Amino acid sequence: MVGAGPISEDLEKAVKKRTGIKQVGQSYGLTESTVALTFTPFDTEKHGSCGKLLPHLSAVVKDLETGRNLGPNQTGELCFKEKTFTKDGYMRTGDVGYYDEEGFFYIVDRLKELIKYKGYQVPPAELEAVLLTNSKIKEVAVVGVPDADAGELPLAFVVKQSGVDLTQKEVVEFVNEKTSESITYRELYETGQRLAISLRNCGLTQKSIIAICSSNSTYYLLPIFAAIFEGIPVVPINPTYTECKYHL
Repeated sequence: MVGAGPISEDLEKAVKKRTGIKQVGQSYGLTESTVALTFTPFDTEKHGSCGKLLPHLSAVVKDLETGRNLGPNQTGELCFKEKTFTKDGYMRTGDVGYYDEEGFFYIVDRLKELIKYKGYQVPPAELEAVLLTNSKIKEVAVVGVPDADAGELPLAFVVKQSGVDLTQKEVVEFVNEKTSESITYRELYETGQRLAISLRNCGLTQKSIIAICSSNSTYYLLPIFAAIFEGIPVVPINPTYTECKYHL
């Protein structure tokens, strides 16, 4: 079962050939939903689909301009309902897609300009801000381009300062140096334990609920691990694609 980002039919076939498994399915969900929203039934082949709606949910596809509900095979914004997320009870995903006559959902685009790289939400503005700290760069614009393995890859259009030399290799190395992020399992465990002690000292117990407001990153796992160590329920919130304002 594949999640966090779509995979192509060619990649599905490659996985089957290399592993010998009979089915590769996809599921779809959001940080705000905490669990999957759609799931591909076993023994079902629907290339490109992220599966069917889970039993405890309902969904509508809304027209991008009028907001009216659309029927099968009509593309619009996917909206799901479990609890009351909006005035009409549906949570807006920011994902554009459709469902077919059999109830299978398909994701085709994003309303926002986020780049979906291997399951991570990458705001182009953040990469642009990093690039503009390079004294050789005058202007820059970052967009996402489709990639069979990663889902999307960032592509930067760079205008260099006059009278300077700047190569593509320099730009790539500069971004890698500024954005590289890694953490070992030992560091994750030990830091999570220390944070768990801090939660305990703040008076939080298993009856508490923690809302973690963070974009997708390696360090996003730290407060989740800390809460798990203390047995405290966690509600994740991703501000990168959530328009609401939260008071934590």
